[in-house]
Amino acid sequence: MKLILAILLVLSCKAFSCDYLVVGKNICVTKYDGQIRRYSVFVPSLTSFAEKTPLVLDIHGYSSTALQQEAMSGMKQMAKKENFVVVWPNGSFNQAGLRYHDADFCCNFTGIERDDIGFMRMIVERVSSILTIDEKRIHATGLSNGGAMTYHLYCNASDLFTAFAPIVFNLGERINCQPQFKRPIYSFNSIQDSLIPHEGGVMIPQGEILSTDATLKRIAAINGCSDKFIVRELKGKSKCIEYLDCDEPVKHCTLDNPNQPMGGHILYFNDDDLKLAPIIWNFFKTTSSI
Repeated sequence: MKLILAILLVLSCKAFSCDYLVVGKNICVTKYDGQIRRYSVFVPSLTSFAEKTPLVLDIHGYSSTALQQEAMSGMKQMAKKENFVVVWPNGSFNQAGLRYHDADFCCNFTGIERDDIGFMRMIVERVSSILTIDEKRIHATGLSNGGAMTYHLYCNASDLFTAFAPIVFNLGERINCQPQFKRPIYSFNSIQDSLIPHEGGVMIPQGEILSTDATLKRIAAINGCSDKFIVRELKGKSKCIEYLDCDEPVKHCTLDNPNQPMGGHILYFNDDDLKLAPIIWNFFKTTSSI
């Protein structure tokens, strides 16, 4: 009995440090850039150890957590159904005890630069050393500050990540986005968003943020699109667009959310009752840049 307990203790310690992973949810602790950092990994099945499996990085917003993102986004349920790995990175703490990701334009108010791109590269490298991750299917999505981090990865880590889905964020006006590779991107915003202005404007203390339209034009230019696009109308003022003649796809949905808290900033809950996880995963599943 003591031997069994000892074995279980050793296994649980290894799982906590993520020297190995098990099927289901794994909570991992590591040291990076002088900080103790945490992330969670969901392994859908044993096949992830032997067969090439996609990976989705699902990034939480400012003051949120990996656990809250897991509960809201719907990615875990999609992973169970579609057999892909999900990783939820936890942000650093600021002086107020709130978690954030340093996405350049947002949302590090501490004055201490954090290398969150490096942290997320390290996570992918570590998970890939244990599981058989398909290097052509490593994707990133996130909400709010997580959306900003998704754009940050699009601009600066296109050598590793192969498709992106930022939610409720736009590019900062000062951001010089020059990805090494063109990559598919599908973004989502809310017209009434009270935190990230749909029409752009000044965000204190970050500075000027572009409008949704201006952000899309920049991304479309990067991905080699023409200025033409098709529009699919949804309910009310909600609509989705897809740019034409692109080297890599550029899609966007703007949702009309007059009845949602914060103008629909938490876009997983919206007046159109759109489930974002299936839409995002289908986009990831059907696009590959390599």
